[in-house]
Amino acid sequence: MTTDPSYKKLFDMIETEQVPTHIFDAVVSRIHHYRTIRARIYLTAHIALVAVTIASLIPAIQYVTIEATHSGFMQYISLLVSDSSSIISNWKDFSLLIAESLPILGSIACITALFICTNSIYRSLKYIPKVTIKRYA
Repeated sequence: MTTDPSYKKLFDMIETEQVPTHIFDAVVSRIHHYRTIRARIYLTAHIALVAVTIASLIPAIQYVTIEATHSGFMQYISLLVSDSSSIISNWKDFSLLIAESLPILGSIACITALFICTNSIYRSLKYIPKVTIKRYA
């Protein structure tokens, strides 16, 4: 892209004015104030989301245990622990039985809640330094 030299001359001829320091300081302090307010709002929202996901994690874990007992998954796991020699000889059938009886819906709910919780904790830790009050000695 080529630049026209007349534009350069035009911009060189424009005089810039200095902004008074009190106006500059007021604008910078207002920007810092609004950034602090935004960080507080985001921090509060993320902490509330962590509390909600932890509260939703308890029923999700209960649902996984109920699903696992109703589907026979727990019996297959106890069979794996107690009689591993018969499982080794019939490992193809046993692996299909385990795959069919997995509590998938409850596991997805638990994994989703854990992901949202850890992501919210990570993001809230990012906003904590922006919210804390700095005290000068």
